[in-house]
Parts: sequence; C-alpha cells; structure tokens
Amino acid sequence: QDFAVAVVSPHAGPTFLEEYPEVEDYARFRNQGSWIIDYEGEKYREDGGVLIFADQGVARMFDFEFLAGNPEDALEEPNKLVLTETIAKKYFGDADPMGKILNLDNSEDYEVTGVIKDIPGNTHFNFGIFASLLSLDETTESLWLSNNFQTYIKLREGANPADVEAKFPGTIQKYFGPELEQFMGKSIESWIEEGNNAKWSLMPVTHIHLDSNIDVELGINGDRQYVYIFSAVAILILFIACINFMNLSTARSANRAKEVGIRKTMGSLKKQLVTQFLSEAFVLSMVAFLIAMMLAGLALGQFNQLAGKELTVSTIHWPTMLPILLGIALFIGLMAGSYPAFYLSGFNPVTVLKGKLQGGMKHKGLRSTLVVFQFSISIILIVCTLVVYQQRQYMSNQNLGYDKEQLVSVMNAYLLGDNTNNFKEEVMRDPSFLSATVTGHLPTPSSSNNSLVFPGTSPDDERATSMRIIDADFDYVKTLGFNVKLGRDFDPSLSTDSTAVLLNEACMKQFNWTEENVLDQQVGMFAGRQGQLDQMQVIGVVEDFFFESMRTEISPAIIRIGRNRGRITFKIAPEKTGQALATLESTWKEISNGQPYAYEFVDESFEAQYESEKRQGAIFNRFAVLAILIACLGLFGLAAFTAEQRTKEIGVRKVLGASVSGLVIMLSKEFMILVSISFVIGSLVAGYIMNEYWLNDFTYRTNLSPWVFAIAGGTALLVAWLTMSFQSIRAALANPVQSLRSE
Repeated sequence: QDFAVAVVSPHAGPTFLEEYPEVEDYARFRNQGSWIIDYEGEKYREDGGVLIFADQGVARMFDFEFLAGNPEDALEEPNKLVLTETIAKKYFGDADPMGKILNLDNSEDYEVTGVIKDIPGNTHFNFGIFASLLSLDETTESLWLSNNFQTYIKLREGANPADVEAKFPGTIQKYFGPELEQFMGKSIESWIEEGNNAKWSLMPVTHIHLDSNIDVELGINGDRQYVYIFSAVAILILFIACINFMNLSTARSANRAKEVGIRKTMGSLKKQLVTQFLSEAFVLSMVAFLIAMMLAGLALGQFNQLAGKELTVSTIHWPTMLPILLGIALFIGLMAGSYPAFYLSGFNPVTVLKGKLQGGMKHKGLRSTLVVFQFSISIILIVCTLVVYQQRQYMSNQNLGYDKEQLVSVMNAYLLGDNTNNFKEEVMRDPSFLSATVTGHLPTPSSSNNSLVFPGTSPDDERATSMRIIDADFDYVKTLGFNVKLGRDFDPSLSTDSTAVLLNEACMKQFNWTEENVLDQQVGMFAGRQGQLDQMQVIGVVEDFFFESMRTEISPAIIRIGRNRGRITFKIAPEKTGQALATLESTWKEISNGQPYAYEFVDESFEAQYESEKRQGAIFNRFAVLAILIACLGLFGLAAFTAEQRTKEIGVRKVLGASVSGLVIMLSKEFMILVSISFVIGSLVAGYIMNEYWLNDFTYRTNLSPWVFAIAGGTALLVAWLTMSFQSIRAALANPVQSLRSE
C-alpha cells in the first residue's frame, strides 16, 4: 500500500544539519490538534490551526517580524510561547504579554517569550501560537520509524537540492535499518526485497500550496489544476465578450461605411484607419478595465465568501499586478478590435459611397461560427456545474456504512477526567438521547489516528500496513449504527474484549482472510514511541465505512476498545435536537468546572471534506451565468441588427398576410439552429472533460445523467429564444407602412 505524507522522524532535521554540508539550517513543526489554554481562570479552546509546536529554527528560517522578544532564543527552551499580535491581544488586551504564563490543557505552564506581527493570510502556514518543540518528549524519544514532524531545511547558497536527495537513501538505510532489525527481525535489504520501500523527497516551499497533494501538510493546500481551469474559463468568457464586439462591429459596418469612404477619399491611408479603429477599441477596453477594477473591489467580500479566501486589496502586490492587468486590458482591446479594424478599413470608397455595401452580411458565416462558439462555452459551463452538483448529491446520498444523522459530538471530553462517564450518564437521563459513546475518533477525515498493523504475531509479515485505528468504547458500534456483518459487537460483560478488535472488510481483504477464517485471528500493532507491541483478537467484521474522501478507495481500519477518550458522541432522537443541545450545554457547565464547551455534528464534519467541491460548483455556476448572459447580450444585438436588415422583407410579408408568430419563427429560426449546434458541441466536450478528468478523481462517482445535458441544452435554448423573441416580436408587430414608405 503506497501512501505519501509530509512528515518524517524528529531526528531527521538535526541529522541533515550534522551530516549534510549542503544544509545550513532546519525547522520542525508538530501539530497535536486542539488545546485548552487557561490564563488566570479564563479558558479558551484553540484548534490545530492556531497552536503549533515548533523549534527555534522556525524563527531563524522564516521572515517573522518580532514586536517583542528575541528571535534568536524565543523558542530555544521548553515551555516557551511566541504569539502573534492578534492572539496576544486576545489573551492580554493592552497589557504587556512578555513573561505572562499560559496553562495548556490543565497540565503545563508556558511562558510568553515573544510576540510577532500577524502572519499574512497568503502564506504557506498561518498559526497564531508557536510553542517550543522541546516541550514534547517525543521530540527526543521517538523512533526513526515514527513520522510525525513536518521538517524544513535551508540549503546553503549554491547547493543543489538534487545532491541532497541523492543522500537520502543512505541515511534511511543507516538509521531505519537497526530499528527494522530490532522490531521486525529483518534487515532493511530483505525488507526492500519483499517489495517495501521508504523514500524522502524535497519540495520548495513556494510549490507546496499548489503542487503538494500529500497528507499531513501544515495547512490546507490549493490545487494548481483548478487555478488553470478557472483561469481558462475566465479567458473563454473574455473571449465571448470579444466575439460580441467583433460580431456587432462587423454586422453594423454599414453604419460607418460612408465615414470610411469619405476618409479614404480625403486621403486617409489604410493604416491610419486601422489605427483609428484600434484606438477606439483600446479606449473601450481601458474604460471597461477601470469599471472592472471598481466592481472587483466592491465584490471582493462576496468573492472571499464564495471561494473561502481572505483576500484584501492590500494583499495584492500592485507593482507586479497592475502592469499585468493593464497588459491584459490592452491585449483584449487588440484582440477584439483587430478584425473589425482591418475589415472596416478595407472598404472600397467607390462602392460604399454608391450605397452598394451589403451591410456586413457577407461575413454572416463567420458571425454564425462565433455565435456557436459562444454558446458552446456557455453550455460546457452549465454541464460542468450540473455534474459537480450531481456528484455532490451522489456523495451525500451514498451509504456510508454508518448513520451520520442526528449525531452530535462533544469535544474536550478528556478535560472531564474521572467525570467523563458521569457526564455521559447524566446526559442520557434526558429522553432526547438514544445512545452515547466515549471515543477518541470518529469516522471522518478530521479525526484520525494511524498505526502499522500486522496479521498474527510477527511485524515482518508482508501484509503489514499502516491503517486507521479508531479508539472506541462498548457503545460505539451501536451509537454510530455500524453493520456487524460477521461475528459480534464488543460485550462489556467479557473482560477479554478489552483486547478485542473489529475489522472492516477492507482490512480483512488486506490480510487475505476470508469470512470462514477471520474470526479469532490475531492482529498486532506498535504502541508507544519505543515500538512496544500490542496483540489483539478479532471478534467481528463490520461493513466497509467511509472515513476518508470518496476520491480514494476505502482503506483498512480497526476499531478497538481504546485509551483515547477525547470526545463523547450522542445519538439524538428525531425532532429533539434543540432540547438535546440545551441539555448538553447545561450538564457540561455543571460538571466541567469551567472548561470550555464545544461540539460538532458528525454529518457537518463529514460534509466539510467536500467543501472544495461545493465551492467549485458555486464558482462554475457563477461562470456559467456570466457566460450565457454575455452570449445573450451579443445575440440580442445580432437579433436587433437582423431585424433591422430585414425590415422591408418583414413589411412585405405582413402585407401579403404573414402572421406575427410566423414572422417570429422566421427571424428566430436561424439563431435557434445555431444554439442547437452549440448544444451538441458543448455537450460532447463537457461530457468528455467531466467524465474523463474531473469524475475520474473520485473512486466512488456518479455516472453522467441524460438530464444534465437536457437541462443544459434546454436552459441555453430557452434563454436564447427569450433573448431573440423580444426583438423578433417587436419587428413583427411594427407597422409595415413605415418600413415600405420609402419604396
């Protein structure tokens, strides 16, 4: 089983500095999740996105601006803290934070030894509290085989990263080898011959946010693929707007034909006319640029809410960005204005002054092609939006292997100490609750604990693999509604069940066990930092359940009677949520002795992992609306021009008895055919893109439904027909006397 993580042993950084001449410095991070911080009796819960353990190298390597304290030794000793300006103000107000004491998790006191300026939001990590890494025993006690520390190294000037990476295999063999022999009874050479391997690689900090797709990064990363996708969509929408300009400029060329003829007669050269028309396009583009800048500033807040960002005008590097934006605006002016400029400047003055110009009709084929292109893009975006929505619905309705509804999880249960079970029993007196479980982990990505697990008693078994370990109590399976397919659930009356485990089906397959022989098998795992082994007996198998994103296949997992009692999860009766939440909060206040109260709904925690897909769908939706709106604006103009060009024809047809509906169909038919062609092209392209690329990112995925294309095509046809019908009906209702009077 292959897996990639952004963590290594805590010994890696110091070893690199000592043994690699290319390495100038190192910095290590360790995130241990949420903490309860107490200052003079006032308690706060800070999650893993706020507090991080780090060593002194962080202050040396990263450009933190210290407002107080010494950057050379602020984190040099155990039990020290460096706070950002905002966090310092949160705890101490306007008082001097230096030397103040904060207590973490009712356990150890930490002294504030530094205050730094707030870290900008557009950085690789954005923590508010840095605790000295030497405060953690695991920094020095962990094995080389233990991977929990994000490690950054700074190379000396001129050093080649490839030279450093070339030394990694030797270091792995040197330090992993003895531990493999000690705990698994085999040499690293034989371990590798069996198909196992361990590799390290480097990634520049500037590449991590968009290019790293591995687990256990310091923060949530972006995806370069989506940057390219949304950039391409934005370019296509701009191109749609440019097509409108080209279409309408050439279609209404007759209005400026005499101007061109007179200018040429008076001696204007073609290049002068081209310059004039391009200048007009540039002026329009620059005016549009200024309006766009103002609208972007006004809409920035809504964009941040939509995209989950924290952008401000001040975060933009204007010396770099402004020339780029101006260049884009000028390029758009050139692209949109070039064809009309050369087309208009090419008129024969004799022809146009005699009134023989065809009013731009000879370029009808090109305009039709551009209209098809516009609506094809619009339909592609509509289909993409609907497919994203369909996949989200598929994931929401998928059988998860447990029941996530009406489950509320109270965090920080470990703070109750010996009162944990008292709290659970007191809450369960309320009939609003059906069941409860004290547990360390939920089957959600935000609640994880992995360990190397092997079948039998020997850790050198080739089937050994890292898998999810869920610490539970005897009510866990019942409360979360797992389906026990083989064997039985945990039984509190059996003392032997304290060392029993339940496997999921993926784990059973990983160990090559069958339904006939899986029960009563032995599994082992490493426990503790020094490689102690635990042996447990399999008493049952539960149906596979999702605890990671549906992008990946369900992985092996084990449920055990655990030592981690970090949360209490309750099953609430239907229609009783309000009463249940009130009971939880009041009971917590009675029992917790002032500890901060926090809870989350399991279904919301599950849905949070698909927030990215939700935002993508919302952005595609806005793009689709914008694209079809711009395309329809162009279609509106072309329909008006067509009606104007055919005014006399319409008048003659009305005199000869044509009906209004017949005239509307005649005027609309051509454009409806073009939109229909767009529907075919757009559906084929969008179907291929979403099926072969986007949906392929999901192991568990929906199939493209015909209704997606029907809605996309129907929407495009309806909006296009409404756009054209306004102009067509107005032309059909016009008095034919007015149009034929000149005849």
